[in-house]
Amino acid sequence: MSRNLFVRYGQLYGDKTQTKAALNAKIADVKSDVCKKLKLDPNCYALLYNGKVLDSKSTVQQSNIPNSVTLELKKVADEEKGIFVLVFICLCLEIMILTSRMCLI
Repeated sequence: MSRNLFVRYGQLYGDKTQTKAALNAKIADVKSDVCKKLKLDPNCYALLYNGKVLDSKSTVQQSNIPNSVTLELKKVADEEKGIFVLVFICLCLEIMILTSRMCLI
């Protein structure tokens, strides 16, 4: 048995592609198939279902993915950059607070 899956991708998830996946297919294989079709590097992307990142080692069946569902293909690097920027901003704020305290002394 297999599942028909739709995958949204693109900057605002405006684009959509379709793929078929066997119930015992690994999520990593589904992601690789979709990325190959779109000429993308699968190492830079994650598949999401209901807003949650799917475990690449799980199968379609283990992930409880129903037939004709829409998944999202999201670039992983964007999240990592966002975390880096957030940490950098927090560090800058901490330095500013420490500096202002030293000026008061």
